Amino acid sequence: MVRPRVCVFVKSLGGILVFLVVSAATVAGSSVASAAVPEPLLVVSSASYDRWYDNVEFIGTVSGSPDLAQGLEAMLRMATANRGLVGLDKTRPWAGVVIPGQAEEDLFVDAYVCLPVNDLTALLEAVRPLVKGVHHYDGYGGGTHQIDVCDGFSLMAIPKGRWAVVAPLGFGTAGMYSVDDPTTLLGDMPKQYDLAARLFVPRLFEIKSLGQGDALSRSFGADLAELEHATVGLAFDHKARQMSAELVLVAKDKTPTAQRLSGYARKKLCPLAGFRLPGAAIEGTWSGTLTARTAMRLKLLTSAAQVRVLNDSNREDETTEAARVAVADVFAAIGSLCAGRRMEGAVSVVLGPEAVTWVSAVRLPPDGLAREQIKRLASLAKYDPQATTQPKPDADRDGEVRLRSVSIPISDRMHHGATLARMFGQRVDVVVGLGKEHVYLAFGRNAPQSLHEALAALRESSPALAAPVECSVATGPVAELAAALTDGRSKADVALIAQVLKPSAGKDHVRFSAAPVERGMRLRVEFEEGTLSVAGLVAGLLGQRAASGEPAAVE
Repeated sequence: MVRPRVCVFVKSLGGILVFLVVSAATVAGSSVASAAVPEPLLVVSSASYDRWYDNVEFIGTVSGSPDLAQGLEAMLRMATANRGLVGLDKTRPWAGVVIPGQAEEDLFVDAYVCLPVNDLTALLEAVRPLVKGVHHYDGYGGGTHQIDVCDGFSLMAIPKGRWAVVAPLGFGTAGMYSVDDPTTLLGDMPKQYDLAARLFVPRLFEIKSLGQGDALSRSFGADLAELEHATVGLAFDHKARQMSAELVLVAKDKTPTAQRLSGYARKKLCPLAGFRLPGAAIEGTWSGTLTARTAMRLKLLTSAAQVRVLNDSNREDETTEAARVAVADVFAAIGSLCAGRRMEGAVSVVLGPEAVTWVSAVRLPPDGLAREQIKRLASLAKYDPQATTQPKPDADRDGEVRLRSVSIPISDRMHHGATLARMFGQRVDVVVGLGKEHVYLAFGRNAPQSLHEALAALRESSPALAAPVECSVATGPVAELAAALTDGRSKADVALIAQVLKPSAGKDHVRFSAAPVERGMRLRVEFEEGTLSVAGLVAGLLGQRAASGEPAAVE
């Protein structure tokens, strides 16, 4: 039996399907066909109907609604007078194409969707109950139909071999006849993704209504002109029970941007790969060399952040001058680390219902400036007389790493002081360690012991090849901590999310990574089944709040 929530969601499925086709086909303004057919600006690839049925079934299974796909299809049949989508080839992918405009007043010339069909006439009869009317149209040869979606807006459906080209009535159609099989425009996207879009960046410079190419370069950076295409894709892996989203950037051959992107994404030997805590909810490593321009950008961002933090602290009556000096020293150390250009680090965070422990390690630049700044920061007692340093001759070293421990009291008068007290207790332990090549930082509950554990794990491991950036977050512990710290009307919602995630412990990760591709790089985010199980719940809670203005109650 279909759940009531599912019924509410799918009762207008037919209208949603028509809306999707209309949206994909109406990104254009009124225009005329060009004599020469330009190359596509954007192509969109969608998996077949059968594949999406399997995807919805998978989502329903992991989210506790195993009848979701059947329910959606049943509602579709009801909306189409028991026809379903008869006439649609349910085994082949869909394609969408956008072609750049050639006139000053046009944004696009052509935008259309190609639907795989076995019988266009049967398909049009199936969708007839969803629209105002369907009838023959004589403007583009035999078999063309006009679909009146609503007052003042109509589509045309033009048969083209085993495809139906759907576009707004009266729009230019030169591009519709340029390719017999539109999947040839999609490249490798149908094999890699269930839903994807590829932007051919050089075509942007052909849209006169957006301005000349040099104007675009000034607005978005010179690297834009050196990109060949950018692809965004979404894929479901039923066997691994996860979903992934990717951004792939590919630059023109033999350009500086191609070299930079490939260099950023190339795996490198990371000596800190083993620096981690057992049971950590958040883990990450990074390793690579920044270009001089990127290092300068990071330095400017650091300076801007410092100004903002200091301005905020100046508005706090409780903020002491010593604290402001400490903030300045912290940002100075960060700036020095960025100036080293070779970025190498690791972080590991353990989360409990009301506890946080952080350990991290970062490579020191060879000039020694950052080392001296961090030494000053390690003496935190000079900034806060209430902070107590704990130099212990027998415990201020871990191998070759010199350690300095500080215990800082947490006051209710601090900004977010009550929340900090829940996370760390009445005092927060901070440990700074200086090694030959790296600086180590730990803070939170049991910070000294945690740093010793991470350093021991590092000694027992070997350097390993790692992507330039890798990060993993277990969403269950994050939700539990958020539920413990959240007050007010959001607490019930967050507690419900944590409750739903609990059975998925160990299968609730979100992972981010970067990898090289030819002349570019791939940024990838993976969502395990536990995170997918709460996706519908989160969407529902947000929808309830948007509709009522009140927090969604826990049932």
